Amino acid sequence: MKKRRFYGFATSVTLAGVLLLSGCGSEGEKTSGSGIEKKTIKVAHYFAEDHPQNIALKEKFKTQVEKESNGELEVQIYANSTLGAEKEFYDGVRNGTIEMGIPGLIMQADIPKMGVPEWPFLFRDFEHVKSVLNGPIGEELTEDLNPKHGVTPLAWSANGFRMFSSNRTIESMDDFDGLRLRMPNIPNYIK
Repeated sequence: MKKRRFYGFATSVTLAGVLLLSGCGSEGEKTSGSGIEKKTIKVAHYFAEDHPQNIALKEKFKTQVEKESNGELEVQIYANSTLGAEKEFYDGVRNGTIEMGIPGLIMQADIPKMGVPEWPFLFRDFEHVKSVLNGPIGEELTEDLNPKHGVTPLAWSANGFRMFSSNRTIESMDDFDGLRLRMPNIPNYIK
């Protein structure tokens, strides 16, 4: 069996986007005997069951929300694009059939400035990313989400730095000559 070597070449940060909330539009149902109206919060995303984002949602977010709501909220996590691919579940959040979602930066098609965090070589490291996106610049980037899409951003969520993997060494831009690339259909990446 031939051994493959992979060499990385860091280019930009890809964020899992923003955690979105669209006014808990689910129907409430009375729990037996308690008189408490229980609401369900569906959270959709594309991460695998064993991905750290999904584990954090199940073990931390779900547990904390259900506990602190005294049983009035039930959180249902839909991993691995169960409720549709990114566009479908983002549209579900927009139209209120899904309460929350963790998309990538798909909204940049309508709100171009949402693509800024994916520009290459913009951030030094995760601390730099956090300080920029959790500050005034992050607020400016997300300010149009509610007026234009009807969603409220709750938090930025890191999904790691983008990099190229290859079966040959990449040390300079010239090393890309003749190399075919597979990547998301994002204008910044394609350019």
